[in-house]
Order: sequence, then C-alpha cells, then structure tokens
Amino acid sequence: MGPASLITGDIAAELTELKRRSGKNIQIPGSPTLVRSLVRGGLLDELSLHICPIVVGSGMRLFEDMTDQARFKVAESKTFSTGVLGVTYQPDSA
Repeated sequence: MGPASLITGDIAAELTELKRRSGKNIQIPGSPTLVRSLVRGGLLDELSLHICPIVVGSGMRLFEDMTDQARFKVAESKTFSTGVLGVTYQPDSA
C-alpha cells in the first residue's frame, strides 16, 4: 500500500499490517465510527481533537454507543487564537 491507499476488508488487520511497516505516521481524519472501532481495538497510538468553543444541541457524537472505558492521557495541548483547543491524547495503559 502506498500513500493515500484505500483500506478495504478487515480494517484492524490492514491497519496492524501498516503499523508494522517502516514509515511515518498514519493519519485517519474524520469518521467517528472508524475512530470508535480503532479505540475499541486498541489500535490508536494518538488521538488528536480540536475542541471548538461552540455549543450545538445535536449532531454526531464521537463516542456514541461506547460502553467500555478507554483511558487516555494528555500528551500535548495548545490553545489557538480563535479559542479552539487542540489536544493530543495517548493511550494510558496504567
């Protein structure tokens, strides 16, 4: 698989294979459904979120339907001039 390759089939197996190869970071933007499945599978090394200072009453929830706990620790945080908070989390295996 090269840059911007399409993953089809068993996402966990293909991502595990990609992580074994040499190279740079693998970024997966978007899909809350995909993020939830990666959290459940213990496949995330980092979770980066941008938290906007806007309250909305409805919409897609990032961790909707998750019943198990997934522990993370803050690895980095930054507040931007717009008020957006950028936070990078790493799994907390403790």
